[in-house]
Amino acid sequence: MRPDLIVSAGNDLVDPLATVTPNHLSQQFLVVGAELAEPTQNVTAVDWSGASFRGEGLGMSSTYDPASFTTERCSASIRAGVAAVLNDLTGIVIWLDRV
Repeated sequence: MRPDLIVSAGNDLVDPLATVTPNHLSQQFLVVGAELAEPTQNVTAVDWSGASFRGEGLGMSSTYDPASFTTERCSASIRAGVAAVLNDLTGIVIWLDRV
């Protein structure tokens, strides 16, 4: 299997991704609603107010709000993240605050 893009949503896989992504630099990853503390060029993240968990023992953001994970916001995040990857704008955090 060789997917074009691996998508992860939320906090649960942030730490495992921090371990895996540097070892698979030719694979693109998109993290929605969280971000890696030290991302590599193959990791793109989309965050917003209420979602900015960075893993690695840093704890939950004081502004974390599970209600911020709405269908509209997650859909917009997927669209923005995929557009960034398709246009080679990777290794960045895209901040969406108005959806």
